Amino acid sequence: MSAARTTLPELRRPQLSCLLRESRLLQAIECHDPLSAMLGDRAEAGSGTERRYFDLLWASGFSHATAMGLPDAGLAILERRLSMLADIAASTSKPILADGDTGGDAMALTYLCQRLEYLGVSGVIVEDKTGAKRTSLADDVSHELEDPVAFVDKIAFAKSRLRTDQFLIFARTESLIAGLNVSAALERARHYLCSPADGVVIHSKDRSGTEVLEFMRGYRQLQSELGIEKPLVCIPTVYNHMTGAELHANGARIVIHGNHMIRAAYRGMQLAAHSILENDRSFEAGGLCAPLNEVFECIGT
Repeated sequence: MSAARTTLPELRRPQLSCLLRESRLLQAIECHDPLSAMLGDRAEAGSGTERRYFDLLWASGFSHATAMGLPDAGLAILERRLSMLADIAASTSKPILADGDTGGDAMALTYLCQRLEYLGVSGVIVEDKTGAKRTSLADDVSHELEDPVAFVDKIAFAKSRLRTDQFLIFARTESLIAGLNVSAALERARHYLCSPADGVVIHSKDRSGTEVLEFMRGYRQLQSELGIEKPLVCIPTVYNHMTGAELHANGARIVIHGNHMIRAAYRGMQLAAHSILENDRSFEAGGLCAPLNEVFECIGT
């Protein structure tokens, strides 16, 4: 029987803060349920001093909604999302960074952060959009940004009502997603650097990565100008030709691989179902599936 690698909330919660004291890049992989969390926890490559693994798990709102068969439009009830996060926390020892979408108003964000803190989640990312939730990477969606002062006040309100200083709130600017230029994104980053937010997240749909690199140069200059350093987080979903090492060299502290586990599961299930129908048997689908003994070893019997 295999046991899940878990830890107590009070031991898990400060892990991300501790990891950020190191100078190396932190890599996060998306999870949307306990199984994806367990697989992300156990993933390894290389060996010895070249051994690589994921440092933390990204509890993606998009992926959770997709797993429920819902569009990423804020339709998953908060308590169901919190219940899934509790299940994820019970299946892994890795620190968890949660997707908070816009967080709602100050009261809603405070409630969310307090519940996540209680579960032992290490932090939340909140985006500076307002209005109805819409996924960031769709081509035909418009986005309305929240006033940066109001956004900062909301984060400050939530931070002031946490029980520990271990839970981190990251401010995510959607300026580039909304079609604004890098200067506008940096102006928002200035607000967030001067706020109680614990870090800044930049998001972009520019496949070349040029836009993000320009922002990162400006962010380094901004930190130097203000005398304030806060970790920068990148989500290279569309500019995925860029390596973690390259992003780290340009100032990223955390790289989030934001939706790959749910997309891999989607394609794998799609191919297996088609193969069984196409061949009128499951023999050919066997190559698309993990051996049962491997599943037993991970989950237990």
